[in-house]
Amino acid sequence: MEDTENELQRLESNHLELLLHQETLKKQLTFKKQQLKQFQAAVKEAQILLDEKTSKPSTPSSLCLRHLSLV
Repeated sequence: MEDTENELQRLESNHLELLLHQETLKKQLTFKKQQLKQFQAAVKEAQILLDEKTSKPSTPSSLCLRHLSLV
C-alpha cells in the first residue's frame, strides 16, 4: 500500500512539473511568435528599401563615383 502511495505522489509531482513546463513553453512560443513577426516586418521593410534603391536610375555623378571607387 505504501508503494502505491509513493508511486501516486511521484506521478502527481511529475504531472505538476510537466504542467509548469508546459506553461513555460507556451510563454516562450508566444514570445518567439512576436519576435518572428518583428523580423518578418524588418525583412519586408529592408526589401522595400532595396527595391526602391535598385529601381532608381543612376545619375551621371553616381556613375562617376562608382568608377572612381573601382579604380
